[in-house]
Amino acid sequence: MPRSSADRAELLSAGYELFRGWRLMCERTVADSCQASHFCGEDESHECLPSWKFDDAVTAEAGTGSAPDGDEDAILGMLLLVLGTQGDDPRPSWWDEVARWTYQSCRAFLHHLSDDHPSLKASNGQPLRALKLGSCWGGWDCSNPSYHAPAHYRAFRDYMAAFAPDFGSSASEGSELAPTWDALIETSQLILDEAQCDATGLIPNWWVPSEGTSSIGQPGTPGCSGSGTPGAEFGSEAARTAWRVGLAALWYDDAAAIAWSQKMALHVEVTLETDGSLDTGCQVDSIHPGWQSNGFMVGPIATSLVIGHVASGLADPEQQTALNNLAATIQTMSVTDYYSGCWVAIATTTLSGDLSSLAPLVRSMGGSSPPLGEDASPPPPPPPSPPPQALSSPPPPPPPSPSPPSGTPSLPSLPPSPSPPAGSEPPSPAPPPPLVPQPDEYQDLFTCITGCFVESGFLEESGNANVDSVIAALAAAGVDLQGLTAGEEDSTDTEPTISRAAAIVLAAAGGFAVGILSALLALFLARKLCPPAEAAARKTTSFDKTGTRVAGHV
Repeated sequence: MPRSSADRAELLSAGYELFRGWRLMCERTVADSCQASHFCGEDESHECLPSWKFDDAVTAEAGTGSAPDGDEDAILGMLLLVLGTQGDDPRPSWWDEVARWTYQSCRAFLHHLSDDHPSLKASNGQPLRALKLGSCWGGWDCSNPSYHAPAHYRAFRDYMAAFAPDFGSSASEGSELAPTWDALIETSQLILDEAQCDATGLIPNWWVPSEGTSSIGQPGTPGCSGSGTPGAEFGSEAARTAWRVGLAALWYDDAAAIAWSQKMALHVEVTLETDGSLDTGCQVDSIHPGWQSNGFMVGPIATSLVIGHVASGLADPEQQTALNNLAATIQTMSVTDYYSGCWVAIATTTLSGDLSSLAPLVRSMGGSSPPLGEDASPPPPPPPSPPPQALSSPPPPPPPSPSPPSGTPSLPSLPPSPSPPAGSEPPSPAPPPPLVPQPDEYQDLFTCITGCFVESGFLEESGNANVDSVIAALAAAGVDLQGLTAGEEDSTDTEPTISRAAAIVLAAAGGFAVGILSALLALFLARKLCPPAEAAARKTTSFDKTGTRVAGHV
């Protein structure tokens, strides 16, 4: 989206207002939150992980102790806001403030919300590290599978490594903590795998890790619970796991996350072909009633179908039909209440391909070698697809969804915060070295942009599309080409070199430096020039029966 766009300015303003609300919660967390060390703020005097519930005016805590599911999502949102504006020239006046708070929050999350195993080691030699249920409880004695978010932790790890020179206690702090993040990622996947039923892909709301303690419940069972939800139910807590795990597949091609999601996808496909009743089994003894009528259930579950399956007797059309039907159901749901409404919004972003399109942005941070079970290969071009159309008539509008579990942390609605007074923001530090996408990602972007131009009529046929024809199309579309010329390359060459591909992205970005925003801005341009109504087809990520990524139309 061009920097001059009014829509972009409005979105950035709203994003900063949300950050200010979150920061205010941190500053007003005064009850005992079990965070002896404070990490946030210029003088690190504030807690980074606020009490999980405040009154509507954000004046006082209504519930104490932090909650990792809300914390990790809020930190990820701040991280994306920072990355999405890092290449702006000039940067927003608040950029340094948000970037610093994000870094400090990542450090606090690792310190306060994860717990070493007393004896067992991860594959890198670090202690296994379990996610806690909050700053005051949980870990090896009780776990909530839906809190585990491997993609979030990988992004946090890479962010700390990239920005430690600017905001860390030392320039090497981020890289020094990377092995601890890797241990948390690996441990989370171990807990997710053991809690999942192989036959159905479903998991219970709550779980006692098999290598944990028996102080609350029997290890290896759903022997603990909280938030008023049954431990052994596949319900409002457990369903969220599909999205949190699926994000690691969509952003990082994480092999373990793909395999985990495929199990659930297969069972959901088969279920939707019959009466829609999910099966109990293994440690799951009940299913939340009316799961297809509740956004907080159907929304995250649909993510598993986006990822697909490997070992099944079903052909791809069955997967697509199931995905289309769930998407049609989601389209009938409104965003009118907190819990279900949030999941309708998140599901819409996921199914449309918008969430996948952020993969180049988060991967641009680089990072250390992926943990065991992850795929280090670069991602394919993300799918800018509209919500799928149902292959059958959509069901009638669902009844209003119930309120979230009584103990589920939530973010309050916040009024717009006033802009900070002029001069109140510290000057932004020099930006870190440009984080440039990998060469094959340029080729993916070139393919994405030229394909979109063909659909829009800017180019006659993709087979003849080359660097200069794309630049000519950009000029015809009114994009400032910054004085770019054909250079020394052969105009008939259909394979752009890296330097020319970078030039295309620079032109498409309308003046932004080629850096971590390049991939995202190029995709935004493609969407702008080729709106969904004009596109002949869009694609969503899928996998064939050998586990190979393929493109399926929706």
